[in-house]
Amino acid sequence: IVDAPIAEMAAWEMSKMSRENMKEHVAFGGLDRDVLKINDHQDIYHVVYDLSIPGFKPRQWVSKVIWKFAADKKELTVALDTIEHTDFPVRKEYLRASTTTLVKYKQETDVAGIPQTKVKWTQQVDLGGAIPKWAQNRQGVSQL
Repeated sequence: IVDAPIAEMAAWEMSKMSRENMKEHVAFGGLDRDVLKINDHQDIYHVVYDLSIPGFKPRQWVSKVIWKFAADKKELTVALDTIEHTDFPVRKEYLRASTTTLVKYKQETDVAGIPQTKVKWTQQVDLGGAIPKWAQNRQGVSQL
């Protein structure tokens, strides 16, 4: 549960290139980030992260992102899946990784006048290459 209205959660989710979001991206090891808008409910999202593991190439993801609000605007579903896209070719200095992600936001009853949003995040990631399990688990937990 997050102390924020669903509209604020949606704005954060969809503002990948904002200064605040980019600052967090860089702090997490982000090297590159681009968003290609397809329409009002779909983007192509490109991101590259340095895993901070000596000898490992940075990982590159290209995902199609789709989202939809429920008719009452009290639920938002966001889905990401890895794709190939000509605007973001595989680069030799990166290793292509993949993800399938589903995020559900649900507006809950306010508590003491503070809006509440329940967030359910389900994700499966393949970082590519031979990465020790401890390193994969560290990356996944810190992302959330």
